[in-house]
Amino acid sequence: MKNEIEELKEEIAELKEKIKYFEIDPDEIEEEFDYWLDDMYPEIFGHLASYILKEIDPIQYDELRNDYINSMEIEDYQPYKDLENELEDLENELEELENGE
Repeated sequence: MKNEIEELKEEIAELKEKIKYFEIDPDEIEEEFDYWLDDMYPEIFGHLASYILKEIDPIQYDELRNDYINSMEIEDYQPYKDLENELEDLENELEELENGE
């Protein structure tokens, strides 16, 4: 039981580090960003704004995507929420073990 508690404490510490240094991966948010960009600007000659910007000025596209990411509330980002939920579950499990439940 003591080993299990120590293992849980290590897992919790590792998870807290992941949460502390969590960053949104621009590649993971690309589809959401494209949808937002296409919703903001009309089609031009039958092409979506995200497609045009990627093809004509990929550097500007990346800069806008980074601005979009920076404007996001990280607490609302599902992968971050998943880490927080996992942490909460581990902390509850640890509490139960320590209380002998």
